Amino acid sequence: MSSRVLITGARGKLGRGLVAAFEGKGWQIAAANRFNPTKATQFDSTQQQIELDLTQDAQIESATSQFIAASEEGDHVALVANASNREACWAEPSRESLHALFDVDVAGHFLLTQAFARQALAKGCTATILFVGSIYGCGGVHTSIYPEGMTPTPVQYCVVKAALVGLVKDLAGRLGSGGITVNCLVPGGIEGGQPDAFVRNYSAKTPEVAAVAEMLCQRGSAYVTGQVIHVDGGWSAW
Repeated sequence: MSSRVLITGARGKLGRGLVAAFEGKGWQIAAANRFNPTKATQFDSTQQQIELDLTQDAQIESATSQFIAASEEGDHVALVANASNREACWAEPSRESLHALFDVDVAGHFLLTQAFARQALAKGCTATILFVGSIYGCGGVHTSIYPEGMTPTPVQYCVVKAALVGLVKDLAGRLGSGGITVNCLVPGGIEGGQPDAFVRNYSAKTPEVAAVAEMLCQRGSAYVTGQVIHVDGGWSAW
């Protein structure tokens, strides 16, 4: 019996770290990304590449079907909901940017979890779902940590990541009867275009975050569900 994982947003900074961490533990990887012909061969080491636009319902169903079709009865399958609409995240706060970010990060991943849970159970697989949240979904932005000239994390990002926490709590209860666990990983910070001084403080922590993600997705972590797990170097304790 194999362990297989579908990682959305596998092309990003944390996504690449997740791929490496899961591969290092012997998982079979399915890397799901929006189509980009210039980066189509980036993950030659992964066993399966899947085109996935989380704003398109047909692609959500198709991506899940491709992943589950490659699985066998008795396999352990995991979904790591990591993708985010980066353009909407850093746009000026507006109704449009909030809707665009919510559409991918929350609505798209919610629909993906529904298809994933339904198809995994029908195939006879054990399953787990892990959402990637943010410290700013659990607490407000502390603007004093941002150096002069650096824009603080936008409000729409905080709102959408907070919504993920509620979604995880609800899904853990709804899917628990089928033996599916649902948790939320909260990283302290991941490199993504910030100034060098800010990046140095955080980017080296990506492997640690990814290692915890892999642990939470293991078959042996089935007693952990409905939890929001902070991996932030103690940030949330200060």
